[in-house]
Amino acid sequence: MVIIRKANQGDNEGLLRLTELTPMLGEIGIRIDRKPDFFKLLNLLGNSIVIIAEENGEIIGCVSAVDEGVLIKGKHRTITYLGDLKIHPDYRKTRLAYRLIKFIWQEYEKIDVDIIFCTVSYGNDKIMPFFSGKAGFPIFEIAGIFHVLQILPSRFKYKSSKYKIMEIENFQDIKQLYSKFYSSYSFCSDYNNIPEKNIRHFAATDNEGIKAAVTLYDSQFARQNVLIHIPLIMNISLFALRFINSIYKFWRLPKLNNCIELLSVKSFAFTEEEAFKFLMKKVRNIAFDEDYMFILIGLHEKDMRLKLFKKFPKFVYKSIGFVAGIKTNSDGLHEIFDGISFYDYSLH
Repeated sequence: MVIIRKANQGDNEGLLRLTELTPMLGEIGIRIDRKPDFFKLLNLLGNSIVIIAEENGEIIGCVSAVDEGVLIKGKHRTITYLGDLKIHPDYRKTRLAYRLIKFIWQEYEKIDVDIIFCTVSYGNDKIMPFFSGKAGFPIFEIAGIFHVLQILPSRFKYKSSKYKIMEIENFQDIKQLYSKFYSSYSFCSDYNNIPEKNIRHFAATDNEGIKAAVTLYDSQFARQNVLIHIPLIMNISLFALRFINSIYKFWRLPKLNNCIELLSVKSFAFTEEEAFKFLMKKVRNIAFDEDYMFILIGLHEKDMRLKLFKKFPKFVYKSIGFVAGIKTNSDGLHEIFDGISFYDYSLH
């Protein structure tokens, strides 16, 4: 008999085993491990709930929701981020996923929920029916496609006669720059939510002050990305890069079924594009020196700042953003749908 209930810390090992069996499907297959603590990632985001399904003492499915702080048109809001829908391979042709979603929705109907947000790997068609009002869940609308860039580090040292790069110890020194920069986004992660560890801020300055800043985060203590599948064209590209690498080491390249070491751009801002381009070149140096495989950043398909990364060697992973309004109807969400979003992928 399948039992559905709220998870607790004692379910950690079972959830980790389930995670190993349920990679994210799509154009690129990735398994996001959560060792050593499945719950740590959610706790970093906000108050959370995890629902599990178990049979004969084995966890065979789960889904989670977390209250996450964001900015909508510059105003602080709390949304509910839905994620971690994982079904054991032996139960994928059952209605278990619908039962889990119905259960968590019944839990959240008791709470004052307004906006639900989630992201799905581009090409994961099997998940799409859940966004059409199944199991009594609200109908979701697409908030756009995010281009999750995985930029290759660089061993080459870049110089500038105009800008200098410095590490910023006090976030308050760049907070005003971030505040003005993100006011142009209709929806974005709250840049004020600064983790306690593995976080660094860098800035490009000239004689007049700070012209660009970037916040880097290593979240591998809470999540690890494992590459499971890549498209043929990407496989060919990697083969060519490995050949070049065999002659002269330029990069650390990913291998199937191995962890991808990522340095994430949690947030960034600038007043001069050239300053930011130079700053990102230095970030590529930092990533190379510290043995990361990629620098990760997610940008909305309509974001004109995508062009700033055009010349950087990279792989692109696409993710679809979905939004549903509970108290706020679709008309009230036009600010999100009509504008441009920025989402922090360091923890998603």
